[in-house]
Order: sequence, then structure tokens, then C-alpha cells
Amino acid sequence: CRRVEVIENGVAATGLAWRAPPAPRFLVHGRIAPSKRLEAVIDAFAGVALRHPGARLVMVGGAEPRHDAYLRALRARGKGLAIAWRGPDASLACLAEAWTAAVVLGTHQGSPNAVLEAMAASVPVIANASGGTGMMLDGGEAGWLLPEDVGAAGLAASMAEAIARPERARAFAEAALRIAGDRHGLESMAVRYLATLRGEGGATHEKMAPWNSATAPAAPAPWPNAPSPAMPAR
Repeated sequence: CRRVEVIENGVAATGLAWRAPPAPRFLVHGRIAPSKRLEAVIDAFAGVALRHPGARLVMVGGAEPRHDAYLRALRARGKGLAIAWRGPDASLACLAEAWTAAVVLGTHQGSPNAVLEAMAASVPVIANASGGTGMMLDGGEAGWLLPEDVGAAGLAASMAEAIARPERARAFAEAALRIAGDRHGLESMAVRYLATLRGEGGATHEKMAPWNSATAPAAPAPWPNAPSPAMPAR
């Protein structure tokens, strides 16, 4: 590979403005997997719910069959708490609802679309600094940016602040929307892909590596009716 192009993800802006819900509501949306550290989110919410009995946590997303046991463990961990398990939402209609904040935790992340999608929908974000998240949230200027190894207590403190300081949540949502539009729009992403495909600034045979994609060796196109080459197991 002569050159690697890193192309920032792009998402569509919704044109929505942030509005505080009548009672605290936190959103987690995306696939359910151990790398998302959802047990820490549930434990943090348990602490928040003690001080705010009307608070709600909504989990939007599905689990792959290999993570069924993890999902069952999460449901057991959250039993007795005001947690709604909605399942997948491919249309992202959930982002149009009123939320106190979206919570995104992860380990070894690339560029989590859950962060970008919330930013583009004017939903304040609470996230840990894993992968490109810190850059997207402008070092903490556009959301609550927590240490990568943050625990339930640290997360609960930021969730409580989001409830207590709606003016800060609004400022974060407005800054995040500006960043999503300026740096992470669909048009700017498409322009970068087209420039790379056309070979502008270098050779034409290169791998493109979006932030949240695994880079794999390029394979020759198969002949018609021939099976595609299998990807190596991780």
C-alpha cells in the first residue's frame, strides 16, 4: 500500500434543536456488545435513579447471537430499574425524541457513529475518550468527555450534571451540531471518497480506511459465478 487515506465519517444533520425532557431521560443507541461497557452505564444509572426517581434509561439496539448471554446479563443487572429495551432502530427515529443526553462508552473504538448521530441530532453527548471520540467532541468543548477507563461513579456524576445544568447541555448540543455540520457532513465525506477514487494527489490503487472500519488486504475481483474470497477470522 503506497498511501493510506483516513476519511472521517459523515452523517446527515436532522435540523433539530435540543429540548430538555420533562423528566431526565438518557439514551444508549447502537449494537449491544461487551466492548460498549453497558454494565457500567446501568450501574451509573442506578446511582442517578436514587436521586432522581423519575429518571429513565432507554437502550436502543440489538445484540448479535454471540452476545445473547451478555444481553441477558444486562437485563438481569438492570432489573428493578426504569430501563426500557427497545431493540434496533435502523431509522434512528429515537434521536428525534427529547433526551437529557446520549451516553456512549466503548473500548478500542474507532469513530463511533453513535456519537456523530447524536451530535447531528442536537442531543448532548456523554462519552469516554476512546478512539476518535475526543476529536469529535473537540476535546470536551462539545460534550462531556470522560477518561477512557471511566467507571460507573464518574459516569453517574456527568449524568447528574446533565440533569442539573440544562444550560450546559444546550451549549454542548449547539457546539456538537456545528461540528457535525462543518466536519462530518455526508457531502464532505463523499468529496473525500471521490478524490481518493480519482487518485488525486497520489496513486490510484490504495486502501481507504474510514475511522470505524477494519482495514483488510485488497483482493482481486472474482470471476463471474465464482465465490467471493472469505475474510480472515479475527
